[in-house]
Amino acid sequence: MRDLHAQFVSGFLFPTSQRLRGGNYRQKLAEARANLSLSRDEISNLQFQKLRRMIQHASLHVPYYRQLFKQLGLEPQDIRDWSDFEDLPVLTKSQVREFNPLFQSEKRRSPIRKFTTGGSTGTPLHVQTGEISIAAEHACRTRAFDRWGIKIGDRLVQIWGNTYSLDHSLKTRLNRRIYKPLKDVLFNRREMPAITYGEEDLERQWRYLNRFKPVYIRGFPSALFLLAQYITANNFDGRSLDLKLIITGSEILYDWQQSELEQVFGCRIMNSYGSFEIGYAACSYPCGALHTNDDFVIVEVIKPNPKDQFGQIVATRLDNWEFPLIRYNVEDLAVGLGEHHNCSLGISLLKLDQIIGRNFDLVRLADRRIVHGGYFDNLIRKAPGVIHFQVVQKSPDKFDIFLVVDPDRYTPEGVTYISQNIQSFCGPVQVNIIKVDSILAEASGKFRYVRSEVRPQDL
Repeated sequence: MRDLHAQFVSGFLFPTSQRLRGGNYRQKLAEARANLSLSRDEISNLQFQKLRRMIQHASLHVPYYRQLFKQLGLEPQDIRDWSDFEDLPVLTKSQVREFNPLFQSEKRRSPIRKFTTGGSTGTPLHVQTGEISIAAEHACRTRAFDRWGIKIGDRLVQIWGNTYSLDHSLKTRLNRRIYKPLKDVLFNRREMPAITYGEEDLERQWRYLNRFKPVYIRGFPSALFLLAQYITANNFDGRSLDLKLIITGSEILYDWQQSELEQVFGCRIMNSYGSFEIGYAACSYPCGALHTNDDFVIVEVIKPNPKDQFGQIVATRLDNWEFPLIRYNVEDLAVGLGEHHNCSLGISLLKLDQIIGRNFDLVRLADRRIVHGGYFDNLIRKAPGVIHFQVVQKSPDKFDIFLVVDPDRYTPEGVTYISQNIQSFCGPVQVNIIKVDSILAEASGKFRYVRSEVRPQDL
């Protein structure tokens, strides 16, 4: 018999909380579930009709787009097909920062929530999201849960970054100490911060998971991978938790991480992709594909040259009329986007192929070659005794490589192996190997295995 608390949350508490916030979760959920049975053409038509309605609204009630369409000499009815849409200019983060108030709709369909991104590029970004759009986001998550056998309200442990430490206002302190813990208890979930990854932190996480017995866990891939390594190193049995699912997000999920997690915990992995700006854009299904939520967001992968290995992810959130961002460059990179032919689940949503990171995960060399961070990942993990690592490119010809090592297995030959291979592949560069006891995550709790401080304008 399912947990009675979980049934109460999924059947009453969660839908009621969404309705009180001003969203329409039940309606969006019914819509989302029905859309999974649509053909590719039907989904594309639905997308475009929702897009035209949003553009009509934006042209009338959103100052930024009212001015933009006037400058372009466009009327909403001029967007007649997908080629017309693709002729619209791509929106950048810097434009959203510079003209932020102009993206606020003068006519709202629902209450709004305000969010601030972690500011990985150095400057936080403020966005607003209408409750209707948030309800659509929850609906997309719930319909994916249907296929994985998970319900909203099942016992959940989240291993995320403690983002509340970024804000010390009275409202945030009250939220952290009173409101959020109470809400977590009511909704049958718990949260563990993933900022430090010491032995004591991992031991605490393992003990808590055994005590709370979650049905599923959700967290950063890097944090979950370190927990899996800790479990293996101490000869614990991760499968004893009897997890149904692990959900990863907010970072790149590497194949080697997924294999380790599946082996240690004995369950499947549901990867997810999204952001505050574009919402819940994609998630993986048991068919193995990372399906985009086409009925609520338009995702594009733009390659300036068709021969390019990867392109920029550009997205348009269709239900956020309160703060619309049309053709917004997320500054993430993916190999491609296309139909998932012969999907075992019969899902016609598009498939997002291999998200490979952000612009600043790319290493730019003095000879103008661009190297993806995955090269360093594949190289360094083969060095004996390396437990954890981070590559920081300080300049086009200088790399600092931080290593956490097992002293019983790590040898000087490992240093030579790493340095010689990088210099052979990248050219005459300086490689500094620095052994450390631990490597801290960013303030948000996310971890970047490769971080470049070189920008295109620096070359």
